[in-house]
Amino acid sequence: MERQLWTVDAPVLLVPPRPPLACRTIQLSLPPAGGSGVTVNGLEPRTVEGAVVHNTTVMTPTLRLTGTYDGEALTLTEPPMPGEEGRGFAERRVTPDEAELVPVEPVALQTLRQSLRTDLGDQLLQSSALGGILHLVVAAAAEEQAGQLRARYGPHLVISSWLRPV
Repeated sequence: MERQLWTVDAPVLLVPPRPPLACRTIQLSLPPAGGSGVTVNGLEPRTVEGAVVHNTTVMTPTLRLTGTYDGEALTLTEPPMPGEEGRGFAERRVTPDEAELVPVEPVALQTLRQSLRTDLGDQLLQSSALGGILHLVVAAAAEEQAGQLRARYGPHLVISSWLRPV
């Protein structure tokens, strides 16, 4: 069985002793102290052309990263390529149109958000509530995973995947 490949355009941040992180967001400090995204295996950020080194911290320019994702890390299966600046926020929606969503009360949304944070951990990159609907950005979700989340948590989720399937 072939493993699903995923891709993303993102800068990579290395803040030792942590592993390299493909960043969806980056803390605004100099040097950056961290960010949100996914761990990257198979990349040495110091070797990337255009990488900026600040003491032991390394930030690459935006790269196109392609590999397998195991729920914790993106393991590269191809060499990194120059990426498209700004494409890192181009999440791919994997849930139905708004007409199929069922709003819930704000109190229930708060409980739901806490459960999702606990269950998804670092895979949950962002959550926001609007009009009784919970919008999630997860590291990686194909239609099957989005369907499982909606079956478990209900029809009031809009799920977007940061990593894009290849």
